[in-house]
Amino acid sequence: MVADSDKAGSVVRCPNCSRSLKVPTGKGRGKEIVSAPTVPTTRLCQRCGRNVPIDAQQCPHCKAILMDDGTVREPAKAVPVATGGATQSRIPRVTGTTILYGGVRGSWFSRLSSGGKTGVILSIFGVLLISGIAALVLHASWRNERLNDGRIKAENAVKEGKTLEVQGKFQEAYDLYISALDYAKFLNETGLESDRDLVTRLESRSQTLQYVVAEPTVPEGQQSVVWRAKNQQELDKALSDIRAQYPTYRQWVLGVAGACMDSIDVARTSKNRLNFEAKLAQAIESYIQFTGKATPQQRATYSFDVLSQAVRELAAANRNWDKDHETYLNTAEARLKAVREMVERPGRDTLRSS
Repeated sequence: MVADSDKAGSVVRCPNCSRSLKVPTGKGRGKEIVSAPTVPTTRLCQRCGRNVPIDAQQCPHCKAILMDDGTVREPAKAVPVATGGATQSRIPRVTGTTILYGGVRGSWFSRLSSGGKTGVILSIFGVLLISGIAALVLHASWRNERLNDGRIKAENAVKEGKTLEVQGKFQEAYDLYISALDYAKFLNETGLESDRDLVTRLESRSQTLQYVVAEPTVPEGQQSVVWRAKNQQELDKALSDIRAQYPTYRQWVLGVAGACMDSIDVARTSKNRLNFEAKLAQAIESYIQFTGKATPQQRATYSFDVLSQAVRELAAANRNWDKDHETYLNTAEARLKAVREMVERPGRDTLRSS
């Protein structure tokens, strides 16, 4: 029977007969045989320091790819660690100058060479750059399309609106201007004088028509152009300013009244509607220009209100040309005469809110 030398003096079971035998000690214990070296079957993982099969290419514990030569190292001894009063043991991490790939902490990017990483970064940058340029091109194209649509809509609105004004369809013209302004308001941002002028014409005509339409719908975010004094002090200040500027204001009123009277004379003498419409268009244009020059306080006077009513009557005469246009012409003429007398005697003109 063969027994390990450290078993001397102890009782062991014979593997052949199963009897209990005492291993001899001293000189009579028999011949000592040197054990043959064992063939290693495991090696240490460079990352986690745990034993892995000798022929394994990947650590079954931390999933690191094993790149060493398979040399077997002595297993690391457990080091006691105090944790809350109890003592636990852990295997210290094996350190060295080994190269590790993959595993739970690795990634495809970490396995690339320096040149490969640079190529990936440049590719990503190129994709982002191209995407940004494409987005800018699409935005510029969309903006140009919007600008062109805005210009076309604004120009058509001014052209169609003038025709509606002459026909006495002030409400329809007003709604058309407001719709076009909402669509073309960003034309002011182009920096082009022509675009700003187009928007100004739309704003001027829409604001003027607020004085002749029955119920103007003021766009959201804007205030009515019709001025009203908030207190006596503001009213006194407005009257003082009107008196100081009245000579200029009177000339403006007389100019518009004269253009309106010319349209009435043409309607009565020529009996031709087209001739009347041409003169009426000039009178309305004169009224719109005058409204743009006058202050909100001047547009709150009785003379301005009567003049606006006369313009409305003239447009109604054209709208009812085949019915009873002469009645509207007479009413407009009476209002124009009243306005002339009022501005020639400033004491008769005052603010509607006073």
